[in-house]
Order: sequence, then structure tokens, then C-alpha cells
Amino acid sequence: MLQVTFVPHQLQQLLEPVVRAKEEANRTKVNRQRRRAEPEEQAAQPGLTGAEREPHDPAKFMALPACAEKKECHRQFLSATSNKALESSICASCAREFFRSEVTEVELDRIPHQHLLHPWKVHPAHQLTQGMLLEPAGILMLAEFAEESKTYVLIRQQHVDRHSTGRTAGAHHG
Repeated sequence: MLQVTFVPHQLQQLLEPVVRAKEEANRTKVNRQRRRAEPEEQAAQPGLTGAEREPHDPAKFMALPACAEKKECHRQFLSATSNKALESSICASCAREFFRSEVTEVELDRIPHQHLLHPWKVHPAHQLTQGMLLEPAGILMLAEFAEESKTYVLIRQQHVDRHSTGRTAGAHHG
């Protein structure tokens, strides 16, 4: 309980039940907030049960993180902002720019449901690749051997999934 030394003793005795009630209300409020936050914490720390998670300690609010925690944070930051992580590529299906980690290389002959990439009306300005309207910046020619080369396209993983289920780019997910 909060101990106040500069209040006269009689007044302190009168305030004591009020202070206890206020502290109890605060504890109840904090417990309610913790119960509401538990599902979020479990999602943030998958695989840990309630007993294994580190309990919330308000006294550690301004405590400095351990050296290992700082190093891990720096490692994650540098990994997330490295040239490789920020490298971009063009999706051959929709011609939009995405992070390289969001696109996948697919062999041109193995694009699922290729008919979805065939234009309904061919325009003279269209550059068709095996009858498909693809963004040229998303097409890779990789030479494996001197005589033989394979063509790969960069397609956003979400588009590959959509094509493999036969949905068109404008189809609604409902």
C-alpha cells in the first residue's frame, strides 16, 4: 500500500480505505487488460504456453535490453534492410514492382492455367510470349548450356497461387 508520510495521522486513517479501493481497482483493470492481451501475446510468441511466457513486469519498463537482445535486433534490422532484402523485381503477370522475396521464378512452360494470360483481343502493340501477354521486364533468359537456354518468368507468389486455382486476376475472393 502507498505510504504517505506528510499527511496527518487522522487524515491518513480516513484515506486508507479509499487508497486500498483505488489500488484494488487498478489491479483489476490491469488483470483485465492482461487477459485481453494474452491472445495477441500468444500470436507474437508462438509455441509458448502461458506458464512459459515471461510475465509482464512494469519495473522493467525502462530497463535496457540485454546485449544478446540488442545484437539480435540489430541483426534483424540489417537483414530486413540489406540490399538483398530490398531488391525489387517486376511481375511478368501484372507488370507491378515487388520485393524480390514476393516473386518466384517459374519456368515459362510451367505457368499454371496459361490461358488466363492470353489477351481476349490482340493489339498490334502487344508483345506476346508463347501467346501470353507478359511484361518483358519480368522475363528471364537463363542459359544453362551453350546450346540450350530456358526461359523463366518472375511472378508474384500470390498470382501463381491464383493461376493454379484457375482464378483470373480480377476474380473476387469471397
